[in-house]
Amino acid sequence: MSNHVFISYARADGADFARDLHDSLEDMGLNMWLDEEDIPIGANWTLTIQRAIMTCRAFIFVITPASYESKVCNLELMQASDSKVPILPVYYKEVDVLPLLINDSNYVDCRINISSGFRKLYKEINELPEIEAKQHKENQLQKRENKSRVQLTIETDLSHIDDKVLQTNIANFIAVGIDEIRIIDVSNKADIVEVELPSARANSFVEAINKNTPQFSQLKFRKAIQLAKIFTVAEDIDELAKTGLFGRENEITQIKTALIGSSPKVLLQAFGGVGKTALAAEISANWIDEHEQAVLWLRMGASDNDATFEALAHPFGASKLMASTQAGGKAKVLRDLIKVHNIGLVVLDDCWNGNSLLAVQKGIPRNVPLLVTSRQDYPKLSIFNLPDLPTDDALALLKKLAPTLVHDEDIARALCAKLGNHAFAVEIAGRMMQAKNYTAQALLNDIKNKDITQLQVPLYQQTGRESIAALIETTLDALPNAAKNVFIAWRAFFSSHVTPELLRIYLEKDDIEDDLNWLQQFGLAQRQQAQYTDDSRLWQVASYRLHDLGFEYAQAQNNDNTSNRAVDTFLAHIERYKQPSLENFAALDPNIDTYMGASTFAMSQQRYRQVEDFVWNLYANETPQILVYRSYNSLALDLLQQAASAAKEASNQRNYGAHLGMIGLAYASLGQYSASH
Repeated sequence: MSNHVFISYARADGADFARDLHDSLEDMGLNMWLDEEDIPIGANWTLTIQRAIMTCRAFIFVITPASYESKVCNLELMQASDSKVPILPVYYKEVDVLPLLINDSNYVDCRINISSGFRKLYKEINELPEIEAKQHKENQLQKRENKSRVQLTIETDLSHIDDKVLQTNIANFIAVGIDEIRIIDVSNKADIVEVELPSARANSFVEAINKNTPQFSQLKFRKAIQLAKIFTVAEDIDELAKTGLFGRENEITQIKTALIGSSPKVLLQAFGGVGKTALAAEISANWIDEHEQAVLWLRMGASDNDATFEALAHPFGASKLMASTQAGGKAKVLRDLIKVHNIGLVVLDDCWNGNSLLAVQKGIPRNVPLLVTSRQDYPKLSIFNLPDLPTDDALALLKKLAPTLVHDEDIARALCAKLGNHAFAVEIAGRMMQAKNYTAQALLNDIKNKDITQLQVPLYQQTGRESIAALIETTLDALPNAAKNVFIAWRAFFSSHVTPELLRIYLEKDDIEDDLNWLQQFGLAQRQQAQYTDDSRLWQVASYRLHDLGFEYAQAQNNDNTSNRAVDTFLAHIERYKQPSLENFAALDPNIDTYMGASTFAMSQQRYRQVEDFVWNLYANETPQILVYRSYNSLALDLLQQAASAAKEASNQRNYGAHLGMIGLAYASLGQYSASH
């Protein structure tokens, strides 16, 4: 079939409409393609769909709630985008958020008048040029026997594509004979794919892909499952506005002006380590002082819609209410919470999930300013691209941190330029110079002479960032061995945020506080203060966090052996504190992300008993555990479903039934009785 028009729809709520659409446009003279009509009996379903999309004249995407949720429909949409065929969205049933790939596209509205919509769609398609053929694309699939290897290059923005869609897409291409796949993530122009995913899913996805395609061995995933905080005192937010803020007076003024303007939704976009978080924290502190309003802050990461809404509701004591609310009502719940509690500014820091961001924006009242920080661009926000520090500001920062060691300003400028005037790098350089009595010339020479060709860290391979890896290696060489070992130990962890005790147990050391102080002194780690309840009881013990760039450096040294050893360490640590109490939960809470990642890794290693142990000790055994008491509902459900899968794989029917029962109870406790059956 040539010059056909492909219809993508979800059977659950769009089958009748798709059939009417097909028949009507066929009657008007168009060549339509519908799966139930055009896939021959016995044909390879996946291959036929791919060929039909690759060779179509136009691609119709029927917008309904089920098609938005459908992994198959989203996969078809992504394939159409990759094949660069015209995409025509047809709005049939109301949805909360449009798929990001067509979020800014004009659509044909069939919600009220279907006949009028069909006529408009016919006119749009009829004005498209007819194609001779796209046989060269089919040949990639059909002529595999004539080539020793079949390679496919895809350029796409991965920032909004979830793990299952990407995994299905890759698996389908493997199934039809593609030997090597190279994905260029146009969101950051990097040749090596970077995808941020919730920690409960990331490692199993990496494992599944690596088994099938060694070319994907460099996939890196960031984990970010955090809870929101409400700040009412400017001093409380100061710990987020560290040295990386140096300078930036003009940017602060511009962003503050935008936040009180007619469209107060602002995206602060920049490379990691430039100082986005510090700048957002300073603006937030100013907001509290100047407007006397509270700030709602969430380090958002890659959390999906449900987890993000739940995290934002948590500081209001409404996480269970949010979890029990159906998807369409979550935005209203958040709007009401923000209004009732007089929130004056919402900050979503380090955002990686475009779909979640779009969903959450609907939950922020129109007159409440929103400040988002991200390495990527997202629509419907006023974008401020935060550059590296101006040369004079970078030099001033270096002189502030190492005032007696900048003897020659020209050499110091050359050092800053070598580091790209990058705030995080200049801060480490200055702290190292001061701590080790290093001159700018000596440090510059060491960086130039450092060989980092074997280091596989995607962020450091971007143009202008190569010297940051050399700086970190030089800094680690200057540390005492014990402190260096603590830094490298982070490679086995599944989150950049951990407690000293967990590090100490993993390293089998009696004390590591001095080592952590060294890392702080050199700017590689940051201490997160302990948190207390209103009646002064300990809620969360103090912890340490590596900067994202440092964490990715450490992760590049990781292997399965270190991660397997870490799984055993984490289970031993949880066992020590599993007796329910506020104090025990305080010791576990900062490590939740890393426990979740460890469970997923254990699943990928077929360590099914250990996966179940995470459930027994974090969710419930004889008594409820931390995930229940602290209302971490989304995490609990992820973990329970993983444990059920583990028990099934291990053929342990008794435990499988127990986990299914707990899943049902978990849904029922949220009022989602249909999901509990």
